[in-house]
Formats: sequence, C-alpha cells, structure tokens
Amino acid sequence: MPLELANRLFRTQDDLIFNIEDDQRAKAVAGTTTAVASMGDYSWFFTVSPNVNEAATVFAEKEVYDVSVAVLYKRALHYDATAPDATSASVTWLSGGIGGGDVALTFPNLGDDAVFDDTDWLMLCRRPGDVSTADIEAIVWYRIINVDEPDMANPTTRTVSLEGPDWALNTSGVPRAATAVIVPNVLTVYNARIER
Repeated sequence: MPLELANRLFRTQDDLIFNIEDDQRAKAVAGTTTAVASMGDYSWFFTVSPNVNEAATVFAEKEVYDVSVAVLYKRALHYDATAPDATSASVTWLSGGIGGGDVALTFPNLGDDAVFDDTDWLMLCRRPGDVSTADIEAIVWYRIINVDEPDMANPTTRTVSLEGPDWALNTSGVPRAATAVIVPNVLTVYNARIER
C-alpha cells in the first residue's frame, strides 16, 4: 500500500491545527488543499480474532469474532528494525485470568521492559501450538493498571496487573499460555463482537 494511501486511511484528520488570536478565538489554519490542515498525530489499527468461547469449533465453522480498534497518539508509522515499535514478552499467570489479573512478563532482553508503564495497553496473543494443537488464535486487549518495580534478582521479568476480559482457560481451569505484545502510545481500545 502506498504511504499516501495508508496515511489517508489510518491517520485521523480530526486533530485540527488552530491559531489562537489575541482575542482568544480559535481559527482553523487552512491547509494546502480545500480541507483544513490537521496534525495527523492520531492513528489506529484493528485486530480481529475468533471469540475464545468457540475454542472447540473448527475454524471454518466459527461464527463469532472479536474486533478491537486501537487508537494511538504520535505513533511512529515508519518501520525501523533497530528500534521496533512493539515489544513482546512471555506471560506467566499469577492469577486465574478473570478480568485480566496479575501476570509476570518475561522479556527476551534486559531493558525491553522500559517501553511501558501503568497507563499503557497490551494485547495478549495465543497461537495454535502454544498449549496444544487444539488451541485457536486469539488476540485480547488489556489495560495495564499497575506495574511493579523491577526485581534485581530477575531483571528481565516484571509483574503487572491487567484489566480486561476473562482469558480463556484450559480443561483444567488454568489460563492458557499467552504472549504479551506491548504497543506504545495506545490511548484506548474499542471492542466489539461480530457474527458472520
């Protein structure tokens, strides 16, 4: 997709540029075209995955999907392999996965945990093969509500508290394996369930 088209589709034009005059009235600054100029600071992307309640359903027969739209502020929209815009971590459940809960995130490299704080969002992902061949793909967004201080004995692991939907459990009642993906600058996430 050409960059110009991607910018038009995935950047909002609602953050207008204003000049505040001496009399405190705001006037929109005219752009180079007939449209009013915008900063382009807001972008978005969406994720779609089968609903976790249809875990036992054959993929071709799945009817319910979870759709999430992540809204970002000032996200770098260029790809730089030396400075990735997302970080992944393995997840160890410290609670039952109900309403999110507490997890230990283990990062592959020391310092990878510096990309988030307790105002960010992360998505938990599960791929077939993470626990068994019966697993389905799943993407579920959670708001980070607390980040514990790093433990010097285990510097690549951070404990965080998550708020969001229940995570899928296996037949033993234990939360299924997951990988966390932390995308910086997410302001909010809108979720909807659709049926085909």
